[in-house]
Amino acid sequence: MGFTLRPLSAEIPIVSNLSRRGNFDGGGVRTTFIGRNESENRHRLLRCAEKKDASISNRSSPEHMEGSYARKQRLKESSSELERVRTLLVDNYDSYTYNIYQELSVVNGLAPVVIYNDQLSWEEICHYVYELRMFDNIVVSPGPGSPACAADIGLCLRLMREFPDIPILGICLGHQALGYAHGARIVHAPESVHGRLSDIVHNNCDLFDGIPSGGNSGFKVVRYHSLVIDANSLPQDIIPIAWTSSSQTIPFLGEGNFNSILNGLHKQAVGILNENVLMGIMHSSRPHYGLQFHPESVASHYGRRIFENFAKITKDYWFRNRMRLYPSGMKLQRPGGT
Repeated sequence: MGFTLRPLSAEIPIVSNLSRRGNFDGGGVRTTFIGRNESENRHRLLRCAEKKDASISNRSSPEHMEGSYARKQRLKESSSELERVRTLLVDNYDSYTYNIYQELSVVNGLAPVVIYNDQLSWEEICHYVYELRMFDNIVVSPGPGSPACAADIGLCLRLMREFPDIPILGICLGHQALGYAHGARIVHAPESVHGRLSDIVHNNCDLFDGIPSGGNSGFKVVRYHSLVIDANSLPQDIIPIAWTSSSQTIPFLGEGNFNSILNGLHKQAVGILNENVLMGIMHSSRPHYGLQFHPESVASHYGRRIFENFAKITKDYWFRNRMRLYPSGMKLQRPGGT
């Protein structure tokens, strides 16, 4: 999956292949990209977990299984927030994953760890998330295909179902996976939408804090999808939080073509049968969110604010639940109760 994109910030290094092995340092930002060899994956992740430098924040995980000394040191910390947010970015083999990587690197203050959706075993994922406590949240990327196809979605459905106490944000395919994992139907959109802008209406939940809502509000987002969650099939636990505001979409030609749009070459809005298409969901009792559109796209408005809000949701979640979920001496239970 080789590609090279222009960084959004000079602080973020250009990555030619998301699966390349090893750590690198670009302007103070460190990351780990996981290779295909399972034993090498384990070694690199363990080494990353043991580091005490900037690659892993010493304050960024709540009470857990580190031993009494480390536990007491955590309890002495005065800050109520994580200094940095450690994200596991699950790549569904999509070129937009690098855009997400760039945004998270800036917002989190720490580059995410990136893995493919079929790269690690379920036991390894549980080990890194629940025993080593390496991550504060998980972002599930866009990708081709359908969440109903195991080859397309890998372990993502299981993450949605069996990680109830880890903040998760699903984007596009990841959004569909969240709905599908809890019983919603995935159907063909009234019309495929690829590279078009839509106005969004939302319910002012925490993910959209500080973001306007509705037609002509300035909240336009880029959409690339031919499948959608059937809003009529949403289970009780899945709450709709965003929709398209009208049946109008505006073509987006990509970076460097805004002048053409402004000059009227593609100024005419194109009407399609997608009014009030579901664009966002959240779980009623878990810190899980899904977005059908692409906040990481250069043409989506308020995209970085959405990632900032998700980081804040993560920090607030761990602060609120730190003592309730992880009292002194109590282990965080792995999925399945083992």
